[in-house]
Amino acid sequence: MRRFSILKFFCVLLIGIVLLGSGVAVAYMISPKPPLALIVEAQSAISTARKADAALYAPDDLRLAETHLEEARSVLQRENERLPFFRDYSNATRLALQAKQEAESAASRAVKVKDSIHTEAFKWIGTAVDKIKNFKTQYEVIPMKSSLRRTAGKAVLTLRESMEAFKRNDYFQALDKAKSAAATADYVNAEASNMLAKYLANAPQWRQWVQQTIAWSANRNAYAIIVDKLAHICYLYFNGSIKAQYNAEFGRSWIGGKNRRGDRATPEGRYYVTKKRGVGQTRYYKALEINYPNAEDLERFNKAKQNGELPKSAGIGGLIEIHGSGGRGTDWTYGCVALKNSDMDKLFSFVSVGTPVTIVGSLQ
Repeated sequence: MRRFSILKFFCVLLIGIVLLGSGVAVAYMISPKPPLALIVEAQSAISTARKADAALYAPDDLRLAETHLEEARSVLQRENERLPFFRDYSNATRLALQAKQEAESAASRAVKVKDSIHTEAFKWIGTAVDKIKNFKTQYEVIPMKSSLRRTAGKAVLTLRESMEAFKRNDYFQALDKAKSAAATADYVNAEASNMLAKYLANAPQWRQWVQQTIAWSANRNAYAIIVDKLAHICYLYFNGSIKAQYNAEFGRSWIGGKNRRGDRATPEGRYYVTKKRGVGQTRYYKALEINYPNAEDLERFNKAKQNGELPKSAGIGGLIEIHGSGGRGTDWTYGCVALKNSDMDKLFSFVSVGTPVTIVGSLQ
């Protein structure tokens, strides 16, 4: 009887163990599946978005996708620590799906924004190039304050930075730099234009001088010289018509008339040749000395000193020539007009002492 009771106990125990194991197995079988595949898909979508430069062109969308994917992983880990029957992956699934959709949206938005900014940056780079080219074409040869020249250089440097950013596909920076370069070039062009406009206000006086000189040449069937500083050309007239023209270089501060000795400015006015100096008689190959300062120069100089525009110690200067040793491609003299030696030979052979020399800012 006792043996039967023990045997019965072990049978019941075995049946209980079997039933418990079956219950655990059933619990594992009916417990929800973790959204592992969906998490992998979300991670893949985020990687695709990053390759599309979403970090730069759709950062908020990408950041939201990454946040939701991280939350999905945290929820998944938390649920995996619970007993199978009590696990609930619905939040992890929702977050992973949300992360995937947001990443896909980020990739799509990045492509659109990138294309739009690319187009706008390209347009602004072209605008900046045109504005800088306008400055170089119209104003680069004009003497100006060193600060304005540095600002022009800054525009060029900023444009270069914009182009470099464009090459590495950083279109936001390319756009920002291009706009900055264009604005700087606008400022420089405006300042140079204002300065030139003030200078060209003297055009009526210049035209009168030129007309008088041409008339003198025509009436006397003689040679005359007219120098156009803005065009950097020295014209030789005969009998009222242009016979030849030569490229010319001036003092470094040639814009405006000459005010005093040492200002590196080329004078403006009506003069005439006072001396012809051949080879060995001048340090600049050959030279035609003119009568600077003339009476108008002296009057203007004395008035400037009286008004306090020039210091009392200032001198008016002199020894202004049309001479050789030019052709350097830059303005370098101390106020003279420099020609290439071959051009100086030609001019020297035509003119004589007394030949008129009219120097103006521009013939236009």
